[in-house]
Amino acid sequence: MEQGSVVYEPVSDGQLGIDQAIIFRSERVTVKMLRFSGGDGHYPPMHRHVGKREVITVLEGSIYAVIDGEGKLLREGETEVVEENTRHMLSSKGGAAKVLLTISETR
Repeated sequence: MEQGSVVYEPVSDGQLGIDQAIIFRSERVTVKMLRFSGGDGHYPPMHRHVGKREVITVLEGSIYAVIDGEGKLLREGETEVVEENTRHMLSSKGGAAKVLLTISETR
């Protein structure tokens, strides 16, 4: 799916209603745009990044995040930093479309 110059691809792990677009990628940094179009999609299942820190900024709507075992609602305009090796997961809870920006950088 396309929106302006951003090309979204469905997340390929079988999760319903989640699209992603790679905005920028280098050896050290990856910038992704994720779009949750409804339902209770998880992206991805609980995981961690070895040697990487992730910055999550909600651009539209809200996302439920579990970070190091603690759940929190992230609303439009809010940012959360996930330090390297910290277990985390993002999900949408409900029917409203959600959009967020994820930046991963290798230390």
